[in-house]
Amino acid sequence: MLMLSIHRPPRIGTSNSGITKRLTAQTSKAPPTKCASAGPASSTVIGANSRKPMSSATATSLSTNGAGKPINKRIPPCDFKARYNDLLEKHKILKEKYEQKCEQMGNWENVPERLEATQTHLVSTTQELKNTNIDKECLQRQIYSQQQKIESLADSLTKTTEDLQKLKQAHNKLKQERGELSVEVLELRDRSADLDDKNFKLMEDITTCKEQLFRSNMERKELHNSVMDLRGNIRVFCRVRPALDVEQDKSLCG
Repeated sequence: MLMLSIHRPPRIGTSNSGITKRLTAQTSKAPPTKCASAGPASSTVIGANSRKPMSSATATSLSTNGAGKPINKRIPPCDFKARYNDLLEKHKILKEKYEQKCEQMGNWENVPERLEATQTHLVSTTQELKNTNIDKECLQRQIYSQQQKIESLADSLTKTTEDLQKLKQAHNKLKQERGELSVEVLELRDRSADLDDKNFKLMEDITTCKEQLFRSNMERKELHNSVMDLRGNIRVFCRVRPALDVEQDKSLCG
């Protein structure tokens, strides 16, 4: 917490009014007459003209430089009017400074209240800063957690994308194989239809062959029976021996 130590100036009270009265009394008194040439008449004229505004001749006695500060010229001791006007000008300057100081003092009187308000605002601002820092830390932790989640999701997305590419490749391969299998199935269907036709024809041929075989077997049995009957009825009419060596040149018959 910021602590400020302020030395408060004294309050403006009756003492300031006493200073003002003394300044007025000093300016209202006329200086004693010491110039013989002036005489009492000059003092009377000065007293009569004390309430009149500053003349042009008196104004020329007080000149200002570029910064606005009066340059006092040496006034003769016998020129009471000029000295009086000089005192009036000094009184005016001091009065302006006094009013400025009073205004500054009035501003200084509000400093403790403003300091207290500033300290209260500083305390509230410090508390808000602490709360803001706490919120900032919480948000930073949340941001870090979200970044971790984002990185994890990014890795998962990359892996899922790779798996998806692999699945797409496998799908395209299976799709190509399916097309090839579809063509092969169509070919096999055509071949199956041809084989069915051939099978049907072969079945008809087999049926025909079975019938022919059955008839052939029947004929063979009949012929076998006929041959057996003929063999039983054969009679031996002669006997035949092999020819001898000497009989080789002879004719076999008669």
